[in-house]
Amino acid sequence: MKFEGAPEEWDALVKKNRERNQTAVEWLALRYHHRQGYLSQEDIEQAKQMEREQIMKAFSNGQELPISNPLLPHYSSEEYYKETYDKH
Repeated sequence: MKFEGAPEEWDALVKKNRERNQTAVEWLALRYHHRQGYLSQEDIEQAKQMEREQIMKAFSNGQELPISNPLLPHYSSEEYYKETYDKH
């Protein structure tokens, strides 16, 4: 499927998707489509950063209600992300 509209129509579509809390995967797929099958390393790094931010935000949102069980670990979103995903 190829986007047949004008560049400004594409830009409006991308902006609309961002405003609706577009996921990193959605952003990357649109980027791939817009560039007709090409992604740069910068695109991939930007998508990874978006995903990282989305994971940390979701974790923080899940921590809004305090858990009163002292046996459960309490992490910041940064600690959670690093422990779970930064396995370098």
